[in-house]
Amino acid sequence: MPAAVSSPEEETAPADTAGPWAAELLPALARAADSPAVRGLAALLALLGAAWLLQRFRPRRASKAPLRKSAALRRGTGSTALMERLWLKVFRSHGRLAPQQTLREYVAGLAGLDPRRRRALEEFAALYEEVRYDCSGAGIIGKGRILELWKRIEG
Repeated sequence: MPAAVSSPEEETAPADTAGPWAAELLPALARAADSPAVRGLAALLALLGAAWLLQRFRPRRASKAPLRKSAALRRGTGSTALMERLWLKVFRSHGRLAPQQTLREYVAGLAGLDPRRRRALEEFAALYEEVRYDCSGAGIIGKGRILELWKRIEG
């Protein structure tokens, strides 16, 4: 008998030496591989692997500090932040600021304001520009002054 040809007894011999559990386990695994649950589990594992790879190899920022979105947030607190919140209230009640329009132009373009409120808004705009754009730090304005102007604006 040639060496390449094996007898049927020799083919079953290794399976018999592994034990009866192997003969039962292999067909059960073959049946389970066709089930939708196993396919779903395989898809979930593939998704988790892809997410891990994206997380692992994404470009990182040099600093973990949060990005600052505007100059107002850089200054954070104080009179600038308060005045910006009050300007948002003005914009909500009188309309939005047009692109490339300054606050002084916005106040001058508001129709239907009595002269007292218009003067208060003009003063508020000048004060805001002083606080917002003064780099020397001399433009520190107290909260009381800002709120007093705001009361005059509200009328």
